[in-house]
Amino acid sequence: MEGAPLSGGQMACAMLFGAAIITYLGLEVSRFRVLVRDGVDPSMRHTASKHSEPLAWTFPSLYAFFRDTAALGLVLLVAFMCENYPLYPRGEKVWSSDMYWSLCLLLLVASLMTMRKGKSTDILNRDQTEEWKGWMQFMFLLYHYYKAEEVYNAIRIMITCYVWMTGFGNFSFFYIKQDFGVVRFVQMLWRLNFLVILLCLSQANTYILYYICPLHTFYFLLVFVTMRVFPRSNHGKWDIRLKLIAVALVIYTVWDLFSGSVFNSLFSPFLGTAPVIGAKSGTLWEWYFRTSLDHWSTLLGMVFALNFPMATHWLTKVEERPRAHQLRVKGLTGLFIAVPFLWWAITIFPKEKIEYNHTNAYYGFIPLLTYIYFRNITPSLRAWHSGLLHDIGKVTLETYLMQHHVWLTSNAKTLLVLLPGAPNCNLVLVSVLFVYLSRQTFYITMSLRGMVLPDDRRRCITGAIVSTILLSSLVGLGWFLSVIGLGFMTAAVLSAIAAIVLLALVHQRVNLNLWGHVRQGPSGSGGLTGLRAPASPDSFLSLGRVFFTLVLTGFLLSLPLRPPLPLTPSSSSSSSSRSSSSSSSSNTTPAGVHNLAVTPPPISPSAASCLTLLNQNEGWNEGKEEWSWPNDKEAVGCGFHLYDKSELQELYKGKEVVVVGDSLGREYYFSLLANMGSPAPDAHDSNAPKHQDLKSEGGSEGAKNVSFLWRPYVKDILEEVQRWRVGERKGGKEVVVMSFGLWDTLHKTSQEEYADTLKTLNQSLAAGEGEKEEGVEGKERFWAWLVPTRIVNEKLQTEEKKAKMTEEQVAKLREQTMESGLFQGGQVMLLDGRRVSEGQEGRSMDGVHYDDVVYGALVQQAANALRLWEGNAGKVGSVQGALGSNEAGGGQRRLYVQGVGGLDDVADWEPWVSRGEEIQPESSSRPQRLLQKKDETSRKNSESSRSTAAAATAPAGGGGKSVPVKIREIDGSMSSPVYGAIVLIVCMLMLLTFDSYAGAAVLGLFVARSDASVTWEEAYEPLLRKILRASTPSSSSSSSGSSSSSSGRSSSSTSGGGVAESELEDSIGVGTNSSTVGGGFVHQVVVHHTGGSAVRGRYTPVPQAEMELGGMGNQSSSSP
Repeated sequence: MEGAPLSGGQMACAMLFGAAIITYLGLEVSRFRVLVRDGVDPSMRHTASKHSEPLAWTFPSLYAFFRDTAALGLVLLVAFMCENYPLYPRGEKVWSSDMYWSLCLLLLVASLMTMRKGKSTDILNRDQTEEWKGWMQFMFLLYHYYKAEEVYNAIRIMITCYVWMTGFGNFSFFYIKQDFGVVRFVQMLWRLNFLVILLCLSQANTYILYYICPLHTFYFLLVFVTMRVFPRSNHGKWDIRLKLIAVALVIYTVWDLFSGSVFNSLFSPFLGTAPVIGAKSGTLWEWYFRTSLDHWSTLLGMVFALNFPMATHWLTKVEERPRAHQLRVKGLTGLFIAVPFLWWAITIFPKEKIEYNHTNAYYGFIPLLTYIYFRNITPSLRAWHSGLLHDIGKVTLETYLMQHHVWLTSNAKTLLVLLPGAPNCNLVLVSVLFVYLSRQTFYITMSLRGMVLPDDRRRCITGAIVSTILLSSLVGLGWFLSVIGLGFMTAAVLSAIAAIVLLALVHQRVNLNLWGHVRQGPSGSGGLTGLRAPASPDSFLSLGRVFFTLVLTGFLLSLPLRPPLPLTPSSSSSSSSRSSSSSSSSNTTPAGVHNLAVTPPPISPSAASCLTLLNQNEGWNEGKEEWSWPNDKEAVGCGFHLYDKSELQELYKGKEVVVVGDSLGREYYFSLLANMGSPAPDAHDSNAPKHQDLKSEGGSEGAKNVSFLWRPYVKDILEEVQRWRVGERKGGKEVVVMSFGLWDTLHKTSQEEYADTLKTLNQSLAAGEGEKEEGVEGKERFWAWLVPTRIVNEKLQTEEKKAKMTEEQVAKLREQTMESGLFQGGQVMLLDGRRVSEGQEGRSMDGVHYDDVVYGALVQQAANALRLWEGNAGKVGSVQGALGSNEAGGGQRRLYVQGVGGLDDVADWEPWVSRGEEIQPESSSRPQRLLQKKDETSRKNSESSRSTAAAATAPAGGGGKSVPVKIREIDGSMSSPVYGAIVLIVCMLMLLTFDSYAGAAVLGLFVARSDASVTWEEAYEPLLRKILRASTPSSSSSSSGSSSSSSGRSSSSTSGGGVAESELEDSIGVGTNSSTVGGGFVHQVVVHHTGGSAVRGRYTPVPQAEMELGGMGNQSSSSP
């Protein structure tokens, strides 16, 4: 079967970057010829500019543009291949507390060893905010890698800090610069969205998957609109505060009042409810969830920025007083800040993830303000920063985006493996690759922005329009080619044609004269100046670049041509080798499978991915007599097949099989024996006792023992599990299939009791089933829950069952069980009886039980899952995380199921997860999505709803398929009018007291009886005078954004200072740098990091020291 064709966006990227790479190679060859012939480097600039100049028809400009575009294309190609055609099977995430905290401790030590003293001692200076972003970025990148859910709440606070920075930094910029021009606006949108758009196109992903980018774009627009509306009121003492109060009321109304109906009215016209990658419950719900988690953070950052002059002057005045006075004021203020923090740390922070999510938007500012205050409490703390963390903080946007496909894969759900069998060495290697690509992507992005969107207004608008038209046209063309069935080779041919045309135009327009003598021409004309340079190694470097680019591109494009990868890097176990060999014909690569494709990739999925597919792709054949899997590459790669008698005997050889539960489990027990060639004589004997234990002694041909324990209630199973001590059931392997739910439904076990029992059962399984006898080797147990089959109401035999055990009632119990968390830890596999019996109602004999065909399908489900469990656990190079160890379980293997790992959506494991069960457990959850309630009134309705659910799925990243989901509606589950009113009051308190610390600083002065109070006039009037001077026509730069374009960056004059701002558009947050000068806070004008120089054909940023032009005059800093 041929792979699916490239999407329209992927075709567009193939054509765009293919043409760029070929064009760059052609220009590099031209450069090489001139270097060899004349000793003149045609790529060198004629002027001593260190910055990315606007794109022009000169060889240096075109060479730099195509070099950077080609490099970006190669980065995206590496990400594409890591995502879809990795060298080795993807690794699964395994939580290791020791490893996680060891790496954090290592970072702390390295950070302390790289401490530097900065130039500024101001609150939230540039170096400090970069450091702040750096350590937060490290923490949640590591969280992603190890899936460290025990630190979820801390990670949630870090995201709050990033969103807060967006409000703080952008408000500072607009307050001081008053620059609402199109240049600033377009450049900011480029910085936030350029790379993510390319990733969406090249990876065939949705924008919401990389939700940090839309989130910060939205809050940037919120700040922009706030400051752009009635801009004359931005500098009034009360006008701007009234404006922010109005914004606070709008936020309160949209997110906290009316159960989300206002939010729904505003966003539903633009956002859909269909499940997509990154938003299984629909984009509308996902956006509601994401924005709700931090909907107050940006406003609180804006309020802090507005009060920033007061905070700066308060600190200055206090530190002018005697040391004892300082200690008294700072200590009391710190006490008033620390008390709420301690309350939050004791009562709010320890909450469970689901409950904590509902409080984060309202209490997250408490630890944030605490950190800011104590991090800046002394001049020494403000002056020193960690150089290592500072460097990490510069590229937070790129590291956030690239982690999805390079450091991690499968849209950040699995690990990239380059050194199988050596997880720690692999971490080091992939980290080096990840950091290098992230930094290069940052440099390239900023360099291209300087060329395409320079600060000259006309050129910026032209560049934006041309870029949009070009990309849109390529996407449209790619979509058309994809629709008509053309693929990668067509894109390659079109790229080559486009490159040939471009090269011809370049050689014609720039007058390079490759074939004759060098031509004389004025500087900047596009020709060479005639100045000969001595021979240098540049010619060899140029040739090396051509060779390296060709080799790297060829290697990457060859990855799809490899044979499919084995299921695991390690050799298969003896128990699974027979299965593999028996299906070797299925694993043979079909014709055309190596065509460059994305969904699905021609590789074998990981164990967790296969388990996801096991419960998604199976179904009855046309005659509905045999359970089967579709003959697609995922199923073939996983080795799914029907086990015959000999294979089942081999699979279960030497194992004990225990089926514990109700009559459904008993029927499964009989079917398993029959499929293994040892049918029980009383299997269909209606006169045989039903409610009793059964046992079949095995022999050399099969399982050691197969037994059935009659334990119809879930509490019975719990008691049995707790009795299984290692001393009683020593060593070996055991397969345990639990079957419960029907009797609990029939005899009305209360929901509370049922939930408590499930919780205890989950804890018992996670702890290894019970106490351990010291010195006795524990069993390795494969656990499975046999989901109750569909109840056929009209066939029920007794009035009691008709009244108490209908399909609707059993469905509620299924949902409650799935939502209990029993399956989310990875201990228990699902045998989906509901799915298997769907459409098989005619095989039901009494409305509850079915014939052997249905139970035989469940036996096949279990066999394939058992093979994956056994073939991947406990072996070198195995898929860790899908089958990791449970330290407390004495060797018990953990098995991720139902998309917990592998190919499920990234939102299902991230700390800011929006799974239904985390928002409203009774409404939706991942397991519930797999067991959706459907209309059972007729077979027609059942098939219709099944088709609808199937149509609503979307392919997940990494070649998998998403599962049907239940669409969430905006129901106000993330809203809290009471908590929102509290934050509204806090905002007003900060605005009315002019105190960034919510009144703590004012209270500290009052209690300490200090005379270091600050008036509004003292803090703001000098600053406002400077802003007024900067905005006059005589100022060296205007706020319109149209400054000189030759340098590719703006420079502003703020004689005497303005507000400090570290480049706001940086990555996932905004650093801020402020310095007190003459009673104001100095604005360090933020350029958009178009600064850089061509050194040996490579773009390098200008050092900070070279870009700062002086403290009291024009100040510029490179973007982080």
